[in-house]
Amino acid sequence: MSRSRRAGPYPRRRITKVHGKHSKSEGHEDFGLLVADKARKHSIYLRPQEAEWTPKDFNNESPYSIMFGPDKCGSTNKVHFILNHKNPKTGEYVEHHLKYPPSVPYDKLTHVYTAVIGPNNDLRILVDGEEKKKANFLSGDDFDPAIVPPKTIPDPDDRKPIDWDDRAKIPDPDAVKPDDWDEDARWKSRMSKL
Repeated sequence: MSRSRRAGPYPRRRITKVHGKHSKSEGHEDFGLLVADKARKHSIYLRPQEAEWTPKDFNNESPYSIMFGPDKCGSTNKVHFILNHKNPKTGEYVEHHLKYPPSVPYDKLTHVYTAVIGPNNDLRILVDGEEKKKANFLSGDDFDPAIVPPKTIPDPDDRKPIDWDDRAKIPDPDAVKPDDWDEDARWKSRMSKL
C-alpha cells in the first residue's frame, strides 16, 4: 500500500510506500492495520498499488481504499474515515463514511491522529492517543451507507390493496361451531387446576 500526505494549502506531496509493520506499530499487540501520523491539516490515503507502480502516475484521481485524517475547513470539523469498498453484487465502488466522526481539536497545535483496524472488524479512532470513536465495519449503524446492506430493503412502490382491512380480527360469517362443541370446556379446565 502507499500513503500520501496533503499538507494544508501547499501543492507539494510526500509519497511513501508502507511495507508491512512500521515503526509506529512497534510495541503494540496485533492490531491488524495501524496508521498514525502527526498532522494539522492533511489526510492519509491508503491506495493499493500494483508491482509496476511508479510515483509519477500517482495523483488525486488515483483510486484509494481508505481516506483518513482531519478536515477542518469552514463549517466542517471532523476526522474523516472513508472506506472505498467494492460492492460484491454490483461491482461498483462505494464510499462508506464513518457516522458521527470525532471533531478536530480547537487549537493550532499538531496532533497525532490514529486509525486502528482490528482483525475483528473493529475500528478505533484516536487523537493524541485518546480513543475518540469506536465502530465496527459490520454494524449497520456505524457507516453511511452501511457496508453490509440490511436484510430487508423497503420497497417504495409497495402499497396496501384498496380493499385492505386493518382490523386485528375479522369475523368469518361462514364459521360454524362443530357439533361436539362444549361451551363449558374451558371453564371446567380452569376450575380443575384450582
